[in-house]
Amino acid sequence: MLVITAQNRAEASVKLTRAADNAQYLGSPYHRLRGSKMGAVTDRQWPDANKCPLTWTRESATRALRRAIRDGYVSAAWEGEFPRLAWILVDEILYEARLSNSAAGEYHAYPLEDRREWPKELRQMVLPNLR
Repeated sequence: MLVITAQNRAEASVKLTRAADNAQYLGSPYHRLRGSKMGAVTDRQWPDANKCPLTWTRESATRALRRAIRDGYVSAAWEGEFPRLAWILVDEILYEARLSNSAAGEYHAYPLEDRREWPKELRQMVLPNLR
């Protein structure tokens, strides 16, 4: 997870704001339920793969993603101008957003329903609910 200190706060703030302003949530057809507002569903070999809520739209998911990035709930690893991972807490479920296209800042996400899947740093803190 990105560690923000007094020494890197100004630089990190600029970097996070720039990434948040340009990040887009596109989703993944593998993590959609039939009837999703996000679009078509693609069946996969593992039908029990974690699914995103039917109520999500690209707009609401992008807003949550951008807030998570702006607030610094991101990995220390970056690809170009974007963090590789961002974490978004919605209704007590942590979603891990993964960078799909580093040139365009496009992400998809999936729920980490079992807290044992959560990054260690996030298990030790209470994240604000990012609705």
